[in-house]
Amino acid sequence: NLTLFLKADGSLWATGSNDNGQLGDGTTNSRFTPFLMATQVRKMAAGSSHLAFIKYDGTFWVCGSNGAGQLGDGTSQARPAIFQTNVGILDLSLGAYSTHLLQSPPPIIGSQPASSTAFQGDTITLTVAAHSPLALIYQWYHGTSGDTAQPVPGGVAASFTTPPVVAPLGYWVRVSNAVGSTDS
Repeated sequence: NLTLFLKADGSLWATGSNDNGQLGDGTTNSRFTPFLMATQVRKMAAGSSHLAFIKYDGTFWVCGSNGAGQLGDGTSQARPAIFQTNVGILDLSLGAYSTHLLQSPPPIIGSQPASSTAFQGDTITLTVAAHSPLALIYQWYHGTSGDTAQPVPGGVAASFTTPPVVAPLGYWVRVSNAVGSTDS
């Protein structure tokens, strides 16, 4: 008893029955003309009395009936206002009283930085190849893998050129997305 419109510009519009708050406007009043529900929406779906959508940044939003826990918030209370429950969501489908999500994994490092030997005064360019359907964040560090005490200032890309070597020093990179991280 509701209608959703997802426009090419990513705006999500809704109208119709709202007895369980499934229109996400914070009320249970039905709407007889479409209203702007959200922007930057990539995909949406509706169940019997709940709805959900994924924004371009991978965040997942829901509202409406929750008697079977279909909103995923750990309760069975209806939620008449849209709220975010997850991040890193790639796809969704809704049943009458269920919600199914496909979540992105943490980044996968396909190619580790190559080991190099440098002499005093040399610089080395280190590169990592990582893959994820979500945006990647890079941070290079001094020391051994997992030790985040010495982040490299400006070392925030897939490739990093060391300053001129003055003493032996190891480097490693942490690659992150909205779901998790992987260390080289």
